[in-house]
Amino acid sequence: MVNKDSDDLSSILVGEYLSEVDFVMDYLRLRFDHCSLTIIADAVLRTPAGELKQNSGEFCVELINCNGQKVENASIQKGEFLKVDFHNGYEFFVSMDREAYETYKLAEAVTFNHDDGRWWVW
Repeated sequence: MVNKDSDDLSSILVGEYLSEVDFVMDYLRLRFDHCSLTIIADAVLRTPAGELKQNSGEFCVELINCNGQKVENASIQKGEFLKVDFHNGYEFFVSMDREAYETYKLAEAVTFNHDDGRWWVW
């Protein structure tokens, strides 16, 4: 079953290009043509060469290399995960299960802002 959040995210992000990656002390932000994702929980970048965790230096380099890449697919399942697939075959993945919230004492794991003023919090 696909929830409405997933449909909304997919319809907005698919076709957008990643234009900027911001690494801030306790979160990271992915900026696209007309919207942005702020990620508070730990992310994983899945590449053809393997999986890179956010706390590795290679994660940062490879995520920056996704700048200019088109989003081919995006989905979010509340309480489970956020996933963004890029044209280069990379997958940006964030677990949003109960353990992630409890581990990081999170009230939210991901926020999404659109240039037209719409926003979501998960």
